[in-house]
Amino acid sequence: MRVIFDIDGVSADFSGYYLELARKIAGAPQDDLRFSKENQVTYEFRDYLPLSPDQFDLIEEDLLLRPGVAQRLPVLPGAVEGITRIAAIAEVGFLSTLGGLGTRSQTWCYDRLRWVEAVFGKELREKVILGKPKEWVPADIFVDDKASNMRRWLAQNSGLGVLWKQAYNAKDVPQRALRMDSWSLLYEIVSEQIKSDQRWSLTA
Repeated sequence: MRVIFDIDGVSADFSGYYLELARKIAGAPQDDLRFSKENQVTYEFRDYLPLSPDQFDLIEEDLLLRPGVAQRLPVLPGAVEGITRIAAIAEVGFLSTLGGLGTRSQTWCYDRLRWVEAVFGKELREKVILGKPKEWVPADIFVDDKASNMRRWLAQNSGLGVLWKQAYNAKDVPQRALRMDSWSLLYEIVSEQIKSDQRWSLTA
C-alpha cells in the first residue's frame, strides 16, 4: 500500500504564509478577512487579493525566493500525527514538483527536504520525490489540495484520489476524488484498503 502526499496545502501551510506576507505588505490589520484562508476563493493569489502587480512581484520575486523560506512554512494542524500514523501501516511518500518557486529559488529543494526532516524525521525525508510531474508517480492513494493536479493524476492512474479540503477547492472536485480534511478518516480508508488487499491475496 503506497500513499503519496503533496506537501503545500496538505502538511505545509504555504497559503497561510503567503497571505500573511500579503497582509503585511498591504498594511492591513490582522483581522482583515480579505487575507484569511477561509476567503481564499482560488488557488491563484493574483486573481483576488487587493495588491498591486508590484506588491505581488515583491512577494514572489523577492521574499519567497530568499534562502530558508521553505524551512519556515507552518505545519497544518493534525498533519504530523496523521501522516505519521499512516506511515506506521503503509508506505508513505511526499511529492513536490519543481514548478514555480522550485525553479526560481536556488535553495527551495534543499529547504523543502530540511522542512520534511524537521517535521517528520530523517526516515520520511528519504521518501521525498522532487521534480517529477505528479501524474507520473503511481500510488494506491494520492493526496493533494489542488484540483488540477488531482485531475491530471486521476487521468493517468487507477488509485484513489483524495482532494485535501481547502476553501479554494470547494467548487472544483474532480470525478473519482474524495474531498476531505479528516486524518482519522483517511487512516480508516488506508487501513480498510490494506485489509481488502490482504483478503484478495488470500483468495487469489
